[in-house]
Amino acid sequence: MGAAQITVIVPAYNESMVIGATLAPLAQAAADGYFEVIVVPNNCSDETADQARRACPAAQVIETRSPGKPNAINLGVQAARGDALVFLDADLAISVTAIEQLCAPILSGCSDASCGRMLANLDGARLLVRRFYAGWALSPYHDKGKFGGVFALSAALAGRIFPLPDVIADDEYISRMSPTERTAFVPEAQFTVFAPRRMSDLIKIRRRSRRGILQLEEMGLKTSERKTGGSSLRMVLGRALTKPSIWAGVAVYAATIVFVRLTVRSSKVAPGKAQWERDDSSREGRGSLSGSET
Repeated sequence: MGAAQITVIVPAYNESMVIGATLAPLAQAAADGYFEVIVVPNNCSDETADQARRACPAAQVIETRSPGKPNAINLGVQAARGDALVFLDADLAISVTAIEQLCAPILSGCSDASCGRMLANLDGARLLVRRFYAGWALSPYHDKGKFGGVFALSAALAGRIFPLPDVIADDEYISRMSPTERTAFVPEAQFTVFAPRRMSDLIKIRRRSRRGILQLEEMGLKTSERKTGGSSLRMVLGRALTKPSIWAGVAVYAATIVFVRLTVRSSKVAPGKAQWERDDSSREGRGSLSGSET
């Protein structure tokens, strides 16, 4: 491998349906020694590790019986040798080119962290889910990139942030620990998330996210300067005033956000102790994408 090495870290919990599709586009770069790919299946009861090895034979697969994404990421960082570390969720899609673009400001020394632009694949999603995403697109959360799902850190910054504590919102924790002035938004570095098909599954994701934010607040970690915090919903409503074509989407988005906040607030379970809620509907049918370039 060259001096400007890129390490891609992929934590994975029971992702046998999608891990092949996520890793296949990176297989040649890993085989050529251009990328170091580290997959960390944690407490899996399926064939995630075997599927990862098949899709990307050059990947280092570190299996652990200890559950939890933060622990899996910590193990990946410990094994990483790259100058730029890319953190990639196992159910997303990104190309080699996008990873190169994401890492460019870090490898040039201009930034210590970087994030790209999220694209939502809504194939198979129900109408309410599609409308939610239309409304969410107006959120200021996206203005400076999506620091979550896929992002990159310099090895030096990772050394200051890691190991992660046992948090729900690991991406948000890292975002809040990263200096805003040294975080780059690389809009051409695009990646794809696969939307849940049903509204009930979308609510699971949003509820987990909300609990994660509350847990970080309990830890004393304030909202990053990259975000607008509680004003996000108001800003979405303001931005929608001149866009009547998406008012239905904004209404669904606003109603979902308010419903999630109310249900999480009324829950008797502490934010950090809540049961992990996961959407599996977005993973259905993606196995056929293995080997395709995104």
